[in-house]
Amino acid sequence: MWGQLSAFALFYLVATTVGAVVASGLAVVAYRRRDQPAAAEFALLNVTVAGWCGTAVLARLGVPGADYIWHVNNIFVFSLIFVWFAFVLAYTGRSEWIRHPAMLALWSLPGAVVFTVLYPPAQSILVTDGPAKTVEGLSVVPWSFTDIGALLLVLVFLLDIVAFGLLAQFVYRSRAPYSRQVGAIIGARLLGLATGVAFYAGFFPYSDLSLVPAAFAGQSLVIAWALFRYDFLDVVPLTAGTIVDQMADAVVVLDADDRVVDYNPALASLIGCDESAMGRHVDTVLPGLPGALERDGTVGLVPAGADTPQRSYQPQSTPLYDHHDVYRGRLVVLRDVTLQQTRERTLEALRSATERFLDATDPETVAEIATETAQRALDCPYSGVVRYDGEADRLRPAALTDELSTLVEESGLESNTDGHPAAWFTAENELWQVFERGEPRYEVPVWVEPGGDDPAVTAALFPLGEHGVFGIGRRADEGTFSDEDRRFARTLADSTETALDRHKREQELEASRQAVEQRTEQLQFFNSALRHDLRNAVMVIDANLEFLSEHVTDAGRSHLETVSAWVSDMTSLIETVSSLTDAITSPGHSERARQAVDLSAVLEERVDKFAESHDQATVDTDIPDGLRVTGDELVGQVIDNVVLNALEHNDTDQPWVRVTARAEPDTVVVRVADDGPGIPEKFRGEVFSPGVTADESGTIGFGLYFVKVMMEEYGGHVRFEANEPRGTVAVLTFEQATSAESDTTRSAEASDHGG
Repeated sequence: MWGQLSAFALFYLVATTVGAVVASGLAVVAYRRRDQPAAAEFALLNVTVAGWCGTAVLARLGVPGADYIWHVNNIFVFSLIFVWFAFVLAYTGRSEWIRHPAMLALWSLPGAVVFTVLYPPAQSILVTDGPAKTVEGLSVVPWSFTDIGALLLVLVFLLDIVAFGLLAQFVYRSRAPYSRQVGAIIGARLLGLATGVAFYAGFFPYSDLSLVPAAFAGQSLVIAWALFRYDFLDVVPLTAGTIVDQMADAVVVLDADDRVVDYNPALASLIGCDESAMGRHVDTVLPGLPGALERDGTVGLVPAGADTPQRSYQPQSTPLYDHHDVYRGRLVVLRDVTLQQTRERTLEALRSATERFLDATDPETVAEIATETAQRALDCPYSGVVRYDGEADRLRPAALTDELSTLVEESGLESNTDGHPAAWFTAENELWQVFERGEPRYEVPVWVEPGGDDPAVTAALFPLGEHGVFGIGRRADEGTFSDEDRRFARTLADSTETALDRHKREQELEASRQAVEQRTEQLQFFNSALRHDLRNAVMVIDANLEFLSEHVTDAGRSHLETVSAWVSDMTSLIETVSSLTDAITSPGHSERARQAVDLSAVLEERVDKFAESHDQATVDTDIPDGLRVTGDELVGQVIDNVVLNALEHNDTDQPWVRVTARAEPDTVVVRVADDGPGIPEKFRGEVFSPGVTADESGTIGFGLYFVKVMMEEYGGHVRFEANEPRGTVAVLTFEQATSAESDTTRSAEASDHGG
């Protein structure tokens, strides 16, 4: 048999067999990617082509059952265009058409072809067979279309034309991203179509040996190359009928010259454009859009067919490149940011109001700022603040917008003594209820005419704590307050309440400051009287005691010495009280200028003084050089009071006192130990209180109070501990002087020496 085959017959067999193999391979590859769009339809297309080629080869070779195989071949022939049409639908994004009920009649036709093949009496419905013959060594069964077969053939060609139309439309819709891919698919189909036309026109040498099946295999190969070359099965074309059309945001596609080439229904609805917009420059369709894109700003558009103000849109541009990275245009999404901008402006107004609250000097200014902000930022022209009058136990307007004032003036309601509608300020009214209960109320109707049917204003009322009520309002026909309106108004009310609280605290602090200043002036006066009059009186007494000492008998001398001791104690008390008063009442005493004090020198000086004046006492020291602490000129008197307390309250004939000092991290600790009777533990804290006296003198308790006050002024502290085996230890903890304080002290000393 093979020796009888002509060269053309061999070419036919090889080409058709290769076509069957290629189509089968493509079917396998596509099936493995069946989860990708159109992959399943492409696999079915190649199965059909492979079946067509394979049955044609088997029938021509005259294998057993060749007559039946020939009829099976007709199934693939008549079904091919239907499968091709299904692939085109899936490829162009119309997969839902395949499953549409209206397409059932179309898809039933391939089933009818199968019926004519499997049911022998019906095998002649579409084609009629002639007697078998041999052509160029191959078995051939001549056939011709019946009328029904010809009608079906016409339908097949019509489907092919529709498929071409869908592909052409897709080229127009997809623009640059898939134009080459679609062009390759159309070119491949034209190859198969041209082969069929050439065969039926008699351009091939043998009319019974058709190369159309092999041409369809070649067509599938080109289509596969186009699909996988341009990655179609991995990237789905976003057609207008799928994603872009369903977007709520307006979308416009521009070419490289910024001409409109496509848009979605959302844009058409927004600006009311039609097909006439295609091809026009974008600035004539969407004025201001190019400038907004350049400056990364917004564009204002008035929605078509709606009585609404201009809205703001933020354009977001995405460049479009072809598969050779050549810029072809851009896709622009217009996102409505009107609400976002309104929110940002409102937040900025609230922030500005908060800053202005800080500068407000009185509650009236706070109320005016809140009212103005509500009108400007919240678009509530009928707003105001009413404050609580504690003396009259009533609410009184503190600030009203001009619109609300005009509404009040034109109101037909009975007025109260303040000239405002009395009904608004009764205990039963919403204002008072909000103030008393501390809970906001929304959608509150406000009437301005007695017996009116409809309210003039809809208000929202917010409590301001103990200060009153803040309200916002709009005309009743403007609708209710949104959640954002309520949230922003509540924020403004909270800021207003905080500002009023701050102002009240400042008033209280000012009153307290004035009271302190008055008490300070009184204390300074009494201190002056103490230092002048009482000191003079003590000096007179002391002078007379010296005069009397020459005239007193031995029996009365002890009494004279007692009086002299009391005078000495009184003099010391006057000096201590004067020093303490000066420290407390001096200007800026709360911020007394601290300086570095040479504690080592002060301790040595004070101990030497006491050692000379108390010759019966033993005063030991352990004081290193260079101890500098934070203090002032009264540090010496602090040391005096502690050492004097240790000496004068010692019950031994020869008192012993030991003064030591040690530097520790950040502090310097001075310890004054004695061997006196000691202080019971439960009284060690009380001895620093003012008014605590010793048994024989009222000076000691005050002296220790002075010590406590001054140590706290220096940032340190003082306490008593038990001494072993007997006595008490006074522990004074000073802050170590900083380098800055030391520099300040040296500068002051240098200045004094220089003067």
